[in-house]
Amino acid sequence: MSIARFLAPASQSVTTSLGLLSLRIVAGYAMALHGLGKLQSEKGASGWMEGMGASSLLESLAPIAPFAELIGGGLLVLGLVTPLAALLVIGTMVGAVSYHMGFGQPFVAGGGPSYELAALHLVAALTVLLAGPGGFSIDRFVFKR
Repeated sequence: MSIARFLAPASQSVTTSLGLLSLRIVAGYAMALHGLGKLQSEKGASGWMEGMGASSLLESLAPIAPFAELIGGGLLVLGLVTPLAALLVIGTMVGAVSYHMGFGQPFVAGGGPSYELAALHLVAALTVLLAGPGGFSIDRFVFKR
C-alpha cells in the first residue's frame, strides 16, 4: 500500500462526513488543549508526569506525550494526514489507559482518577483511523479520492 493511498480518504456520504467532521473537531480540539495544558504547566513537557508513580517506560515517553496530543489533535481538527494524526493520539491514549488501569483505577469515578476520558479519546481516534476523516477534510481535497 502506498503512502498516498493510506492517506487518501474514501468517498463518504454527506451525513457520514458531517459526523466525522464533528468528531474530529471536538475530539481533536480537546486533545490539542490537553497537550497544550501540559506544555504550559509549571513542570513543562518533561516534568508533568513527575511523582505520579508511572512505570519507567511511561515516564521515558512522558516528554513526547504533550507534543503528540497537541500536534495529533490539531491535525485531526484539520483532517490533515489524518491516519498519522490518529496514530499519535492512539499511542498516547494507550499509554494513558494503561497507566490508569495499572493502578486499578475504575473506568468512571465520581471526582477521582479514572480512565474514561483517555478511553474516549482513544476510541474517537480509532474511529477516525478506521473510517477516515470524511469528505470535509484537507486530506479529501488534497488526494481527491
